[in-house]
Order: sequence, then C-alpha cells, then structure tokens
Amino acid sequence: MSKKLLDVRIDYINLDQAVEEVSGWLKKRSKHYVVTPNPEMLVDAGFDSEFKYVLNQSDLAIPDSSRLRWGSFVVSQKSLILRLIYMPFFLFPGFLPGFKYPVTTGVDLMERLLSLSEEKGLTTAYLGGTKEVADKLFKCLRLKYPDLKIAFCSGNMAVNDKGEMRNDIQRDKMTESKSISLSKRSAGSFNHHLLVQKIDILFVAFGHKKQEKWIYKNLPKLNTRVMLGVGGGFDYLAGAVPRAPKLMRQVGMEWLFRFIVQPWRVKRYWKLIFYIYKIILTKR
Repeated sequence: MSKKLLDVRIDYINLDQAVEEVSGWLKKRSKHYVVTPNPEMLVDAGFDSEFKYVLNQSDLAIPDSSRLRWGSFVVSQKSLILRLIYMPFFLFPGFLPGFKYPVTTGVDLMERLLSLSEEKGLTTAYLGGTKEVADKLFKCLRLKYPDLKIAFCSGNMAVNDKGEMRNDIQRDKMTESKSISLSKRSAGSFNHHLLVQKIDILFVAFGHKKQEKWIYKNLPKLNTRVMLGVGGGFDYLAGAVPRAPKLMRQVGMEWLFRFIVQPWRVKRYWKLIFYIYKIILTKR
C-alpha cells in the first residue's frame, strides 16, 4: 500500500517485504531504484519539484523515519485541536496510541541486501562518501561479509544539486576489490569503468537530493540492476558514526542519539520544525 505525505509517495512496507521486493527485481533483467523518504527529504521536495518527481517515480519508497509515522497519524485527524494535542508525539512517535506504521530504514535494508548478495553471489558497489569512509567501509565489509563480491568502494565524488558529477570525479582513487579483478587503468578512466562494470546492486551515498537525482539520471546508462540511495549509511556501516541503540530506534528516539553524537545537526532542525508546521496544516 502506498500513500502520499506532503505530496511525496511513501510505500507502507516493512523490512522483510522490502527485501522480498528487491530480491524479486534481481531475478529479472529490468532496472529499479529505491529511495528512503524522511521528513527532511519531504521538506526539500516541497521546494524542489525535480526532487519530488524523482522520489515519486521510484520503484520503492521505504518509510525511513518514525517521524513519517507521526505525520501520517496527525494528518488522519480531522480536528485541528487533536492535531495540536498530538504534536508533542513528534518527539516520541513510538508511543502513538493504536497506530500501525512500518519504519524501514535505509541502513537496515542495506545490511539485509548485503547478506542477500553474499548468499546469492551478487556483485555490489559503493559510490560516495569521503575517501576515508570508503576505505573503512571496504575493510568492514570484508570482515563482516568475507564472500561478498565488491566491484569498488569509491569516495570523494563531486556531485552538484542537480545530481551531476563534475569533472573532478576523475581525480578519485578507487578501492579495489579482491573478489573482482579490475584492470589497472589511469584514474581518469573511472567514468568508463562505471559505465561498463556489471553491478547487481549499487549503493549511492551523495547525501539526499543529490544522490536521488544522480540515480534517476544515470540508472538507464549503467549496467546496474538496482540502485539504492543510502545517505549517511556508509558512515554507520564503516563505524565512522555510531548508530543509536536498538531500543531508542524502536521508540523513535534515534534523533536524540544523533543530536548527542553529531550536535552540528542542529542547523538542519529548522526543516523538522517546518515539517511539523506543514503536517499540522495539511488538509485531510
């Protein structure tokens, strides 16, 4: 089932269902991409029609935040008074009374797809983040998934707000996989390598909006079957940023943990305030 929240389509799908969906795609020759809507992305989509279009054209839009649960619940209330009463639950959406809504994070989906890829012998690749995180990610993946096929882990991508790579991508150095032998080319041939390399799942981490636009524009060009935008997912899997304890994630308080370990995020919180405002005033 799919519904729109602030004009962005979100699929009501849990983690098992999402893995099953992607697994079905991988058995075919068609191409697909997955997006991970959260409140920040919904706000940005309200100011960027191209971004909104790309989100709504995705093959799967998983509910990446428990704040979407809060938003969906509040807009279902007819009375403005009730909406205001439930406004504080934005901080604790896990305690909303009797309202079922799946939360399927991009990081959780990525980890399940890595396990699936190792089991099925699928080829994966990782694009985005910093060079340091890409190197750490490669090492962590090798330890946790020793039989996983990795085409490349490559960071330091220069992508603009239109989802276009600038020429300085050619100065990037790839981390080579021991599973797949890569030809020793000059750094300037990375664009060519990306075009011809056969990849089952490509994980992209340019940050939201940039990565979704890049995926939409490049999926038809690449020999890749599934692309997934993972935002800061590489940081978590590489151990560069700790993830909130499972209990905090279950009750919807991951935001508090993120604020503690990354206080600089406070400058982005205006989007959450704007999200609350838009949800409260959305017509049912």
